[in-house]
Amino acid sequence: MVYSVVCLLLLINVGQLLGFGEPRSLTIEQFQRDVSAQAAFREAINHYNGQINSAFSYAPYQVHSIIQQLVAGNLYKFDVTLIGTKCKNVPNDKSKQILLNCGINETIQPKRTLLRIVSQPWMKPEYSFKLLHENIEQNMKLHDQLFVIGFPAGETVSGLDFENFKKEFNKVYKNAQEELKRSKILHSNFKKAILMRLLDKGDVEYGITQFSDLTEEEFREQYLSPAFDLTKKPKRMGQIQQDIRTPQSVDWRKLGAVTPVKNQGSCGSCWAFSTTGNIEGQWSIKMKQLISLSEQQLVDCDTIDQGCNGGLPSQAYKAIQQMGGLESEDQYSYTATRGTCKLDKSKIRVYINGSETISSSENLMAGWNALNGPISIGINAFAMQFYHGGVSHPLSIFCNPNHLDHGVLIVGFNTTTTGEPFWIIKNSWGPSWGEDGYYRIYRGSGSCGLNKMPTSAIVN
Repeated sequence: MVYSVVCLLLLINVGQLLGFGEPRSLTIEQFQRDVSAQAAFREAINHYNGQINSAFSYAPYQVHSIIQQLVAGNLYKFDVTLIGTKCKNVPNDKSKQILLNCGINETIQPKRTLLRIVSQPWMKPEYSFKLLHENIEQNMKLHDQLFVIGFPAGETVSGLDFENFKKEFNKVYKNAQEELKRSKILHSNFKKAILMRLLDKGDVEYGITQFSDLTEEEFREQYLSPAFDLTKKPKRMGQIQQDIRTPQSVDWRKLGAVTPVKNQGSCGSCWAFSTTGNIEGQWSIKMKQLISLSEQQLVDCDTIDQGCNGGLPSQAYKAIQQMGGLESEDQYSYTATRGTCKLDKSKIRVYINGSETISSSENLMAGWNALNGPISIGINAFAMQFYHGGVSHPLSIFCNPNHLDHGVLIVGFNTTTTGEPFWIIKNSWGPSWGEDGYYRIYRGSGSCGLNKMPTSAIVN
């Protein structure tokens, strides 16, 4: 009798391995937690691109459902709409990542596909792929926000509590209609954050932040700066020797050259915070005194830039020289709105002697940072709306390197325990955002255009 029971249990287990597991539909939360499912999804897209007869690669636009089944390994079926990109398709190129440096190719019709892939880690190759179904989606209108993700949960995501979101971030809406609108945006943004995490090349976490009830357009309008003009840079080039021995890591926070994280509020004054952060560092290093400087003076008194409507550090340096310097934060406090200039030249605490452009080579940027201090940069902040922590390495389709819309400050660099190099960036959205107000992003590939406009003030 015992022998029969043991045999029966063995048969059940073997049966599960050979394909008797029940198929199940993965919810968005289950998919978010399932690293194997995410890896299989990436492999399915790569295998699809390796088999199709197309000059350009395809990328996921909308995931309609995911089915998982235990067979001799893990079997997944992905019902997904794919869109053509501007990346050349190189079949069997195993090094190619989904959407690496791509954009949408609007001349290619989207396809609704059913992809089947089996993961067997003990086999070589590990994945077995098959295209089950493919249909051209005629006249499909692509959204302005490039990716959507529509799991069976529909408009809402179970487990995502809107009431908790309001409480955590002190959100108050003017009426029930506005609250419903924000709830829908929150759920849509959460799905977008999940897909961003799936497609990100770094070890990063995206999720709910204080900005998750805003559309992409609202977020850009309220917290970012209009696109930086990459032609407006200081003329003098900050030089660094090619053969300089750059250290493995630098952190100017630990060296007394960085003030605490500030909060710009819903005012597009990031350019002012990037500028003052750089000057705070330069003054501290040269004059041995760390002073928190006034962003409000720039917002009110800089007539070259546009206050809460945006500006450029390269222009702000000129304005500061014209004004004779900057007052401290204590003397000219921040209000997050543009007001009448109240500059008192008798209270000016720091001055600058000029400004310079730093090389766009990230190796030389690191060398300059190690020798001279924090660097003011522009960056595309799309991925930052949902950033929680880790090293971000967004695909350029999410983070156009030629469209800089946010001013921040590089305060150092390092490498993760797995060898991933990153920049340490001070942001101006308060210490509750990101990693205590800081952002780590991959170093070495010009991620989000961070190397397009590095500048610094000159203090003699």
